[in-house]
Amino acid sequence: MLAARPASVSPQPIVCLRAVRTSTLVPSPGTSVRVEVEGRAIAVFNVGGKLYGLDSSCPHRGCPLEQGRFESDGVTCPWHRLSFDLTTGAVVSGPGLLRRMTKPVTPYRVESTEGWVTVLLPDSVRPTRMPEPVSSRGQLSPGEPSEPSPPVGTVIG
Repeated sequence: MLAARPASVSPQPIVCLRAVRTSTLVPSPGTSVRVEVEGRAIAVFNVGGKLYGLDSSCPHRGCPLEQGRFESDGVTCPWHRLSFDLTTGAVVSGPGLLRRMTKPVTPYRVESTEGWVTVLLPDSVRPTRMPEPVSSRGQLSPGEPSEPSPPVGTVIG
């Protein structure tokens, strides 16, 4: 008999990554470089030998983030002092209202391939397969809803 999957568990998509090797050499530790990959400008940071990638443009005014000051956990935009987390792209500090109004930048997984910058880009998103729902009787009859419908006018969520 199949067990029912808890309603609070939703399937996570499987993201397939595609490696794109650039014609740019890996930056030395403590330096950064901008690479172009399939129409995307990506700032690559080398922090003690570990590579990080973020969208190159600050979402506030488009400043090139690879020109900013960076440390082990973030990069600071040189124009307006917004700081972004190198791993998540989240805005972590900056002037009050500006910090709250600015969207995060997209992070990218970056690796070194024989000394060249390689960026891993999402290739496609494939949903995971969920098990078939079962009724309280253990079998789902044809046409039987997997969960009872809420009454009309019920707020869900």
